Amino acid sequence: MSGYGASARVKLNKVCSVFRLPGKFGVDGSKVSEMIDPVKVQDIGDYCETDILNTYLVYPLLMMQWIGINLDGYNRGISDVITMIEAKRSEPPH
Repeated sequence: MSGYGASARVKLNKVCSVFRLPGKFGVDGSKVSEMIDPVKVQDIGDYCETDILNTYLVYPLLMMQWIGINLDGYNRGISDVITMIEAKRSEPPH
């Protein structure tokens, strides 16, 4: 998204806020090194899962801009992730 160095890098959380996506849930990348502890390994996994989800949600928006996927394609991708989240509601809240 920075045009291969043509502009400043933007943090994923900022990109998510522009697109009105959930972004971070209580932990940001600066806290990950503090979680390197056997007790907090799950916290790191949870943090990474939220980054993966946010990246997945940003990607189709960018593809609409960059390669012109249509709104139906975007909606299918988002529908798939909503279905996955609803199926896993009993799992951790992140």
